[in-house]
Parts: sequence; C-alpha cells; structure tokens
Amino acid sequence: MLRIVSLVFLFYCWHLVYAQETYLVGVENHDYYPHYGMTKEYEYHGFAREMLDNFAAAQGIRLEYKPLPVGRLFRELVDGSVDFKYPDHPAWSKTLKEKVNITYSLPVVAYIDGILIRPYQGTVQVEQIKQLATILGFTLLPFWQNRVETGLVQRIDVKHYDSLLLMALIGHRLEGIYANIDVGLYRLQQINAGKSHVPVPEQLKADKQVLLFVPELPHDRSYYHLSTLKHPALITAFNRYLGEQAIQINVL
Repeated sequence: MLRIVSLVFLFYCWHLVYAQETYLVGVENHDYYPHYGMTKEYEYHGFAREMLDNFAAAQGIRLEYKPLPVGRLFRELVDGSVDFKYPDHPAWSKTLKEKVNITYSLPVVAYIDGILIRPYQGTVQVEQIKQLATILGFTLLPFWQNRVETGLVQRIDVKHYDSLLLMALIGHRLEGIYANIDVGLYRLQQINAGKSHVPVPEQLKADKQVLLFVPELPHDRSYYHLSTLKHPALITAFNRYLGEQAIQINVL
C-alpha cells in the first residue's frame, strides 16, 4: 500500500513538472540589467525573468527562455520559432513585422532611450551629434534614423553595452550613444566599480567616469511589451496578471 501511495505521489510530482504546457520566450542575449541580463552561466535573470516566471506560476504553465541576438530574435518571432518575445514594441522592426499579425500586451514597464554624452558645458545642439553609437540591431528613434539615412549622422553598431559606454567615454566630447538611460547608468556604475564586462582602457581607470542624459535632444519615452504571433489568448491572460499583480510588479 505504501509503495502504491509513493508511486501515485511521484506521478503527481511528474505531472506538475512535465505535463504543464511549455512556451518558449525569445529574449535578448546581452546584459540589459536591471531590466534583464545574462549570468556567466548564460542564465536569463533580472526584473523580466522574475516577472515572467511569476506570471507562468499563476497561469499554471512553464516558460523557457531562448537568448538571441536582437536582429535574429525579431526574425524568430515573425517566423514562429519562439512563442513570445520580450521586450517588444509596435514601433520596433516594423518592416519585418508588416506581413504578420503580432499581438502586444499592455505596457509592462516604462523606459527612456536617449543620448548619453560626457559632461559638457553649454547647450547641446542636434547638429553637434555627428556619430551615434548604439547596440547592434536596436531601433533608433525615427528622428535619429532619418539623420542616419540622410548622411547627417554616422551610426556605429556595437555588440556589448560596456563597449558602447567606453566609446562615449574615450571619444570626442560630443560623440553620443543612443541607449536605455537606466541600463546605461547602471552599467556605468559597474564599470566604475571595476566590474566591466570588457577591458577598460588605462586612462579611464584613475577617476570615476560620468555620462549624462541630454533630455533636450530627441529621445523616446515609452513602454516595453510582451508580444506573440501564436498565442493571443495568453497575452489576454498576461494583461489580466498585470492588473491583478500591479503592486507585486512595482515591488520587483
């Protein structure tokens, strides 16, 4: 009898772990902490991981995470290779998405993408930004994208966030980087604390480094969303979760 009970219990545990529906979430494979990031063991972590795991537990499903480069991530969303993408926004990679019907969640968390430069005395004018570095695959604000396409600004693509910040720190005074402000300033704190992901030039090690957000220049204030091509019903459930667990999400 005891053996039968044990077998039933083991089957119940197996059912809880393995019989749940499992969905694949495409995520960006770079360090965008505190929003999200990758550990040395290539494990997805940060606010987004905790929030999505909490949603999955409440919904009785399992989520697995597939880290990908930004450009490839959009393609895998569009061709259905991943079930969900986070983060996403209707304005990102619009050309790639125009032939499919992507469903977006309600806003999850606010962000600001803008220009970070070294400290500068005086008002920074748009015309002074001749080069603009950003993460490979990122969508620029249409204003800056238009200046790139017309040859007024040179776009420089970088794979790693710390490399992006170091470019601004060692470049000419008004070379800007286009970045998420929260993430840029967090990574700068880590660089100053000796925790850079890439080698730091000797000339930058002696003093604390500073970059400033320039709110007078065109920037993007918006929200991150969860998106899907295949499971709009789960986006509806996720929207309900955002409302019911708003306090918990704010704590995260």
